[in-house]
Amino acid sequence: MNLKISLFAFILFLASIGIGMCNFDENSIYGTVIDSNPPPQPKVVKRDLLENRQKRNVNKYQQAPANTSNVRELKVRVSSYCLGGMTSRGVQTRVGVIAVDPNIIPYGSKIYVPGYGWGTALDTGGAIKGNTIDIWMPTYGQCMQWGVRYLTIKVVKP
Repeated sequence: MNLKISLFAFILFLASIGIGMCNFDENSIYGTVIDSNPPPQPKVVKRDLLENRQKRNVNKYQQAPANTSNVRELKVRVSSYCLGGMTSRGVQTRVGVIAVDPNIIPYGSKIYVPGYGWGTALDTGGAIKGNTIDIWMPTYGQCMQWGVRYLTIKVVKP
């Protein structure tokens, strides 16, 4: 008698913590699991506002210029960086931001870099001298994959 009560209590315990019991039918030798505690419904999470804001701004800085009549080609050393924060022009770093030497390429110029796309000259740095540009990438891994390349870029002055 005690064994029957203990077994019944154990089955009730398993059902209460959600282990479940089996419901056998004629078509299955294993049955189907009846869960006494169904999983909670997934919550709808709103997208991060900063992420959406950055996506809008990425498009702004990566757009091709409307007027491409005064295109200048320039052979440069292209490296990459992934530092966060503000550029020397007061713009948040993001895809499409390119660091340049303002004596060679004026700020605000649209630049086409093969393999990267269009960007805007909005930053400078201590190592950016002469025919050297630095493109912004989101991760260190992407920067390492890019490495250093010598490319012919297209520059459209603002």
